[in-house]
Amino acid sequence: IGGIQKVPDIPGVTGKNVMTIMDVYDCPERVGDSVLFIGNGLTACEVAMHLGKLGKKVTIMGRREHLAFNENVHQSFFDPIPGIIEEYSKYRYPVRIINNCNCIEITKDGAKGLYKNGNEVFVVADTVVIAAGMDPLTNEAYSYYGTAPYVRIAGDCRKPSKIKHAVSAGYYAAMDI
Repeated sequence: IGGIQKVPDIPGVTGKNVMTIMDVYDCPERVGDSVLFIGNGLTACEVAMHLGKLGKKVTIMGRREHLAFNENVHQSFFDPIPGIIEEYSKYRYPVRIINNCNCIEITKDGAKGLYKNGNEVFVVADTVVIAAGMDPLTNEAYSYYGTAPYVRIAGDCRKPSKIKHAVSAGYYAAMDI
């Protein structure tokens, strides 16, 4: 069942040039030459990497202070962000990163952002990709309770997360049978 893409209430979010992050892989022909991601979480970073490797001009705009804010591993030898940023610099068009900035309007030419300090920025883009996270379809999953002797919820319908968490939860549910 999984989850459904969060779509923030931003003027212009229903424009023809706006896609969800899930649409990028499903409809690659709709992605223009310049792409702006609204959201700076890990999924936006990964899809930006994919598009950057394809030669797209990519910008990431997010309200958080750091890229992939949930992925910063403190007091650990592994932090994926420096490697991602280094990879971004290798592309024909290095990925532009705009942190601490809320998208306040999407137009046919791109999007306007408002920095936390009050300054505005406009990013020109053919395509604006909404990367605002996922909402779990928990109620839909609960509707299956009682349809079989054993029903468990795992994956994004429980809580949107990484594939390793979904696989692990599925494994343990299967082991309980």
